[in-house]
Amino acid sequence: MQNTVPASFKPSGGIVTPDPLESALRSAFDQGEPCDADGNPVVEDRTITYPLINGGFLVDECPAWCGMDHADDIARGLASPEDLVHEGEQTALSFPSSERGLLAASIRQWPHDTDHDGSNLPHIALMPDADSGDDLGYLTPTQLQAEIQRTRQHLIELQRLAEQVAGLRADAHQRVGGGVEGLEEDDVRSMPLPHLLATFGARVVEGDPEGFGSVMDSFLLGKPGDWQVRISRELTQHLREQVVRGALLTLHRRNAR
Repeated sequence: MQNTVPASFKPSGGIVTPDPLESALRSAFDQGEPCDADGNPVVEDRTITYPLINGGFLVDECPAWCGMDHADDIARGLASPEDLVHEGEQTALSFPSSERGLLAASIRQWPHDTDHDGSNLPHIALMPDADSGDDLGYLTPTQLQAEIQRTRQHLIELQRLAEQVAGLRADAHQRVGGGVEGLEEDDVRSMPLPHLLATFGARVVEGDPEGFGSVMDSFLLGKPGDWQVRISRELTQHLREQVVRGALLTLHRRNAR
């Protein structure tokens, strides 16, 4: 959401026209945060005057986190102060084959709300389906943490499914002969390492760390069916798997030429 309210809109309702020369000089020499003549950072005036439909005005400072476009609020007016809402930039999970966003979230606040339901304070608006527009209510940081934990648990379950499918694909590969030619690059990236090492006829040999330029280096020695993947013994288990897979990917690409 891009706020299109001019930065020079003042509580008086007047529009302040910036000096063209001043703007040009600021654009030419700006090296970061704008400063005044004394070198102090210039704080943007985010105070906006909203006309009220039934008469009068509401003067409110738009918080720095708000990315909402208040131009319509100014042009049409607000029925009451309670209708003013601030909302931050939305973050959501999306997938290439779908335009729908999942777990969309943004900071939201109705600063003048009088319902005493928590909406008058900055809160999290979390929408499982972004297109629905329905959120889970006025979530506090603690309540959002609970939803994050539920999402993490779901990701753990997805990881387990990925590992299970990789094992099933390895079993299927073994049933049809288990040759290197039957492997796709994605298989080398995901299948269990014991199956891949057996398929390539490779074994892992740990060596003195001083023999490697980087802890992530590996050496391939031997010949087809009798390969040695030499790695540093300082590697953690996670990095060990990563380095060995990288070496096997190198062998796979050689075979694919």
